[in-house]
Amino acid sequence: MVNEENKIKVLYVRDKCTACCTCTNLDSENWVMNTDDAKADLLNSEKEGKLHIAYKEKTMQLQMAADQCPERIIVLKKDLKKI
Repeated sequence: MVNEENKIKVLYVRDKCTACCTCTNLDSENWVMNTDDAKADLLNSEKEGKLHIAYKEKTMQLQMAADQCPERIIVLKKDLKKI
Protein backbone atom coordinates (compact mmCIF):
# COMPACT_ATOMS: atom_id res chain seq x y z
CA MET A 1 0.00 0.00 0.00
CA VAL A 2 1.30 3.42 -0.98
CA ASN A 3 1.74 5.88 1.85
CA GLU A 4 -0.26 8.98 0.79
CA GLU A 5 2.52 11.28 2.10
CA ASN A 6 5.00 9.69 -0.30
CA LYS A 7 2.67 9.51 -3.31
CA ILE A 8 3.78 11.46 -6.39
CA LYS A 9 2.78 11.90 -10.00
CA VAL A 10 5.34 10.66 -12.53
CA LEU A 11 5.27 12.37 -15.93
CA TYR A 12 7.22 10.69 -18.73
CA VAL A 13 7.68 11.79 -22.35
CA ARG A 14 8.22 8.37 -23.90
CA ASP A 15 8.60 9.63 -27.48
CA LYS A 16 11.86 11.35 -26.48
CA CYS A 17 13.38 8.23 -24.88
CA THR A 18 16.80 7.36 -26.35
CA ALA A 19 16.90 3.83 -24.87
CA CYS A 20 19.90 4.51 -22.65
CA CYS A 21 18.51 2.14 -19.96
CA THR A 22 19.35 4.50 -17.08
CA CYS A 23 15.84 4.35 -15.60
CA THR A 24 15.54 0.59 -15.91
CA ASN A 25 18.99 0.02 -14.41
CA LEU A 26 18.26 2.30 -11.44
CA ASP A 27 14.60 1.43 -10.82
CA SER A 28 13.49 -1.90 -12.27
CA GLU A 29 10.36 -1.86 -10.08
CA ASN A 30 8.90 1.02 -12.11
CA TRP A 31 10.63 0.78 -15.50
CA VAL A 32 11.11 -1.91 -18.14
CA MET A 33 12.62 -1.77 -21.62
CA ASN A 34 10.12 -2.47 -24.39
CA THR A 35 11.47 -5.14 -26.73
CA ASP A 36 9.42 -3.87 -29.70
CA ASP A 37 10.89 -0.37 -29.94
CA ALA A 38 13.71 -0.42 -27.33
CA LYS A 39 12.22 2.46 -25.33
CA ALA A 40 11.53 2.43 -21.62
CA ASP A 41 7.99 1.78 -20.39
CA LEU A 42 6.74 3.30 -17.15
CA LEU A 43 4.89 0.44 -15.48
CA ASN A 44 1.21 0.93 -14.65
CA SER A 45 1.03 4.26 -16.47
CA GLU A 46 -1.69 5.78 -18.62
CA LYS A 47 -1.07 7.74 -21.80
CA GLU A 48 -2.47 11.27 -21.93
CA GLY A 49 -1.40 12.96 -25.14
CA LYS A 50 2.39 12.69 -25.37
CA LEU A 51 2.75 12.02 -21.64
CA HIS A 52 2.69 8.73 -19.80
CA ILE A 53 1.44 9.37 -16.28
CA ALA A 54 1.54 7.17 -13.19
CA TYR A 55 0.95 7.68 -9.50
CA LYS A 56 3.73 6.05 -7.51
CA GLU A 57 5.34 5.97 -4.13
CA LYS A 58 8.40 8.20 -4.13
CA THR A 59 11.49 6.09 -3.63
CA MET A 60 15.18 6.84 -3.82
CA GLN A 61 15.40 4.68 -6.95
CA LEU A 62 12.60 6.56 -8.72
CA GLN A 63 14.18 9.90 -7.81
CA MET A 64 17.56 8.71 -9.11
CA ALA A 65 15.99 7.56 -12.39
CA ALA A 66 14.44 11.01 -12.88
CA ASP A 67 17.60 12.87 -11.85
CA GLN A 68 19.94 10.82 -14.02
CA CYS A 69 17.82 10.58 -17.19
CA PRO A 70 20.08 12.20 -19.79
CA GLU A 71 17.08 13.46 -21.78
CA ARG A 72 15.35 14.92 -18.69
CA ILE A 73 12.03 13.37 -19.74
CA ILE A 74 11.03 11.98 -16.33
CA VAL A 75 9.43 14.52 -14.00
CA LEU A 76 8.23 13.86 -10.46
CA LYS A 77 5.44 16.10 -9.10
CA LYS A 78 4.02 16.28 -5.61
CA ASP A 79 0.86 17.92 -6.96
CA LEU A 80 -1.46 15.00 -7.71
CA LYS A 81 -4.09 17.08 -9.55
CA LYS A 82 -4.95 16.33 -13.16
CA ILE A 83 -2.87 18.26 -15.66
